[in-house]
Amino acid sequence: MQLKSYKFGGWCLILFTLLFLGTKLVLDNRFGHLPLTELVAGGVVLRLLMLFYALLPLVLVPAIFTIHAAFKEYNPLGMKVGTAFALSAVALTTLCLMRWPSIYWVFSQIFQQANPTQKGLIQLLQFGIDNYLSIFLSGILTKFLVTVWFWQISVAMFRDSQFPRWLAWIGAMTALVMLLTLTPFFATLSPTLIYIQNIIGNMEFVWLVLLGASLIWLKHPKY
Repeated sequence: MQLKSYKFGGWCLILFTLLFLGTKLVLDNRFGHLPLTELVAGGVVLRLLMLFYALLPLVLVPAIFTIHAAFKEYNPLGMKVGTAFALSAVALTTLCLMRWPSIYWVFSQIFQQANPTQKGLIQLLQFGIDNYLSIFLSGILTKFLVTVWFWQISVAMFRDSQFPRWLAWIGAMTALVMLLTLTPFFATLSPTLIYIQNIIGNMEFVWLVLLGASLIWLKHPKY
């Protein structure tokens, strides 16, 4: 049963990564041209896609508990902290993404019949919410929580002989680079740094796929 649990957790990581990136690609390519104030133009399809996208991080919950069970023997305290941080990151990410099919959608509906003063107020509210949820909660706090989780997994993986050391090094380097992006140096609007940040964002998903694959094919319970 424990082996099946490891495999299920691994597939959850891979499934989340593929669905999350795929849904984001569809949203960007098909509806990316719509400003926040005109979301209703996308109709029910757009709203359902945004809702699906917002709820996708919940797929990670069983994977987080599986990872805790798989590595707690090798990093007991670290995995407890990492698991708590990872669950918090999932909750925050879902909260941040839910603003699109809920708050922003209502704003877009009101905006269509609003007068110029009301439109200015709606845009101001959107700006404030976006800065708090997107930049602070999602861009800084959530990334820090995930970084700690990745690091604790890597520490445990170094101590578990069932995993190759190069895999642990990839996890550790991903965590360190993610931590670097939280520094003021990477907070500028330099096009070069934005490009680097996009590459780093892809590293996070590559690590999730590798971690999922390792749970499926490498990790076996000790009897």
